[in-house]
Amino acid sequence: MRKATLVEMEKYRSNPFPGMNPFLELQWADVHTKMISYISDALSEELPDDLRSIAEENLSVTGTNQKNYRADVAVVETYRNGLPPLWQPDAESGIAPVVAAEPEIILVAPETQRWIEIRDRYEELVTVIEVLSPSNKLSQAGREQYRAKQQDLLSAGVNLVEIDLIRQGSHVITAEESRLRPIESGETRYIICAVRALHPDRREVYYCPLKHPLPTIRIPLRPFDPDVPLTLQPLIDRVWHTGRCWHLNHQANPPGPDWSESEGQWIDEKLIQAGLR
Repeated sequence: MRKATLVEMEKYRSNPFPGMNPFLELQWADVHTKMISYISDALSEELPDDLRSIAEENLSVTGTNQKNYRADVAVVETYRNGLPPLWQPDAESGIAPVVAAEPEIILVAPETQRWIEIRDRYEELVTVIEVLSPSNKLSQAGREQYRAKQQDLLSAGVNLVEIDLIRQGSHVITAEESRLRPIESGETRYIICAVRALHPDRREVYYCPLKHPLPTIRIPLRPFDPDVPLTLQPLIDRVWHTGRCWHLNHQANPPGPDWSESEGQWIDEKLIQAGLR
């Protein structure tokens, strides 16, 4: 196989889509981490001097009773095969050695949940920005956990901004699905929703069709602060570039519902133009 020319490589490095790139779901953990960081950085340039943007995280472990843990301490284990040594009596003690059965090892990978907080100098929480992940939308436990967090934030009088750029899973943002503008047949539409603490019964919705650039949205702060603009499209394009996402598999469809025929043709054309198909 011949090597790509510099001109071809430069073409790869540009997001082939004008808006959200659905193939980013193939490595969403990395995309999500980068988006959280880039959004936090972008807001820090615009916030009033007495507010700050913080990238927060905790660990979510699913099971019979789902738990969340703040990742303050890392426990590093160095035992062989992940098992600590078993206590044994001294040879001179006369106590019979303990014979223990060998357990089967099952590895569980907890997921790190990340979001953005805007706080004032007194650590009062002003606004939370959530970039949704498949874990928020795919399982009943994940949906219930996310909805409980929504209610906690709104009950506490915190502004909430939800950015859903995931095609997979069920509707979970605070705007009721039945109240949204109907989706045209075969259209892929991402969605963003903001809820202001001053107007908890009102939803500010941004519709983001696949074929359009992502919008500049308004981030609500305190009642006396002007909204801060957050332009999302350059951040997604930056994720594509810094994540070297042209290496993803563009031959098959990414996770999520099947495309309509017209949308599938449009996607195919974009990828062929970019040299990715």
